[in-house]
Amino acid sequence: MILFWIIFIILFLSFGVIVFIGAPYVPSRIADDIKLFDELNLKKGSVVVDLGSGDGKVLVEASKRGLVAVGYELNPFLYLVSRFRLRKYPKSKVYLGNYWSADLSRANLVFVFSAAPFMERIYSLLKNQLKKGSYVASYAFSFEGVKIHKKIEPINLYRF
Repeated sequence: MILFWIIFIILFLSFGVIVFIGAPYVPSRIADDIKLFDELNLKKGSVVVDLGSGDGKVLVEASKRGLVAVGYELNPFLYLVSRFRLRKYPKSKVYLGNYWSADLSRANLVFVFSAAPFMERIYSLLKNQLKKGSYVASYAFSFEGVKIHKKIEPINLYRF
């Protein structure tokens, strides 16, 4: 019974408490991720950063296309899932940690699936770090007052 409670507490902390730091885990649909990458047709070697990379689906799709995928995930269980899924792609990696301190200066595309309360702060992070011409794909949420470059339902695509 004690083992059950220990596992429950670890899971609660990993999935429940994170909502106060960032968005809860809700996976994007792989069909939407494929549409995004088909539409952008980024050059091989381009850098894709996924803020809150969850189970690594976006990272794997980017890696399959010859892109360098970098993910940031705070949940240790999802981090391990991502590491496992990326084992075939040595140029891609996922970091266990908070994406608020991520270096986005090399990113050609930043993928974000966050919650509305964090979008303004994320926009500031992106605005201060992204190079001219970079894309930001925001799944389901938008940046208030910022013009959407293209809508790839349900993704809002921005060009910085």
